Amino acid sequence: EAVRRLAERAHIDIVETGGRGSIPASRKARLKEVCARTAEFYHTQLMRGRGPEADAARAYLGGRGFGGKVPDTWCLGFAPGRGALVRHLSSLGFTGEDLVAANVAVERGGQLRDRFYNRVMFPIFDVAGDCIAFGGRVIGSGEPKYLNSGETPLFHKSQVLYGLDHAKGAMTATGTAIVVEGYTDVIALSEAGIANVVATLGTALTMRHIRVLSRHASKRIVYLFDGDAAGQKAADRALAFIDRSMTPEAGRSQVELVAVTLPVNLDPAEFVQARGADALRALLDDAMPLLEYGIERRLAGFNLDAPAERDRALRECLGLLAPIKESLVAKDYAVRIWSTL
Repeated sequence: EAVRRLAERAHIDIVETGGRGSIPASRKARLKEVCARTAEFYHTQLMRGRGPEADAARAYLGGRGFGGKVPDTWCLGFAPGRGALVRHLSSLGFTGEDLVAANVAVERGGQLRDRFYNRVMFPIFDVAGDCIAFGGRVIGSGEPKYLNSGETPLFHKSQVLYGLDHAKGAMTATGTAIVVEGYTDVIALSEAGIANVVATLGTALTMRHIRVLSRHASKRIVYLFDGDAAGQKAADRALAFIDRSMTPEAGRSQVELVAVTLPVNLDPAEFVQARGADALRALLDDAMPLLEYGIERRLAGFNLDAPAERDRALRECLGLLAPIKESLVAKDYAVRIWSTL
């Protein structure tokens, strides 16, 4: 996991080719079966479970507009906790080792316990449609608000995108991928007719994500940021992603990564609910290349009428250009920055 995190920061793609760290195909199949049976259990608890906690889970989803066929379409569920999942999977013949390896249970004090408790569950599927992990949102108050599966032999968050199994067809048809930050954003946009949308899973977009998306979206990748403070932090993290792959010198491997921020304090689901899918499509059409977006963000943070702040703005903008300083694009942007200041 440490190697993957360092590779993520350096935009290096890690390829696992077997050896000591590999896991037999039969073992992966076993863990996928654990995840599949877990997703079925959670879904049944959501649709048929009794009690105030299950009712609260259904009320939460209904309040977000995720009633009707949505829970079936996205296999949404409810995790009751209290060992209910461990007992169910054990009755099906799965071992404690299976449950821990798939990260649907944890061992504490010599006992197996459900990893997820009193949460609305979002199964995470790979591109082929196999369940490989889970995300859960707490019902009511509690921390963390969202809890994802940890790294497993099946699930590496720096490579997996929520909703890709649903979105890949629309990405191929439109040539465009839209990247958002949350499960509910993916579902809301997809249900509104914007089907080419995926979400990262608690991590910034990585080079591995980009390569996965590029297999389906041949034209461009749109990074859509929330209008709140967390969304702005995510936008700043994304600027560290600027590298040679975004320049014409990259040739056929060039990535057109563009970005846009929603109005203040709105996330994609709220925006679509308030203003409609067509308004969001219009906003996406105005997305800027990530480099231009970053420069505008940097310039907007300073009072350019003050000489000292102009100098700081210049240094920050040139810092964005540093990773691609040999590119003709960098020289063009440098001229534009000078003319602005």
